[in-house]
Amino acid sequence: MKWIKAISSGLVGIIGAVAVYELAVLWGVAPFNIAPLAAFMLRLGMEVGAAAFFVHLIYGMLWSLVLVWIFDTNLSIQKGLGLSVFLWLINGFVYAPYIGWGFFGFAGTPEVAEAHQLYLRPGPWLALITLIYYLVYGAIVGWVTSNWIKSEADVAGQIRKHRED
Repeated sequence: MKWIKAISSGLVGIIGAVAVYELAVLWGVAPFNIAPLAAFMLRLGMEVGAAAFFVHLIYGMLWSLVLVWIFDTNLSIQKGLGLSVFLWLINGFVYAPYIGWGFFGFAGTPEVAEAHQLYLRPGPWLALITLIYYLVYGAIVGWVTSNWIKSEADVAGQIRKHRED
């Protein structure tokens, strides 16, 4: 049951994190035209569209499973935030350079027209937006998963204790 709860909390976490991207776009502070994962998929030659959203969901659920696999029932918001910083570093050092944005997107894409899908405004904006994105994800996953799995462990402990009595 804890694995289903891990998947569910990953889903909740990634939806919360995607909301950060959507707010950044809505408020006009997003430095990109498409989210980094969609840009990464585009660079790989994949169709983006709705697939990017579903890949985001799978990504969120997968990393929540990894968090539970590593820490089992010893979960916390801090461990979720630790995971989020790790994922942010991967994003900044692997995904952003592969897309052509440089480390953490500081390089931007001055050679690409602003209307192009892979356009990125230079500066710290990608690093800041993705840090907030990952911290929201990590906080939600850490809190939700720790509470759901802790409640499962408490119930299981009560059942064992009742059987012993």
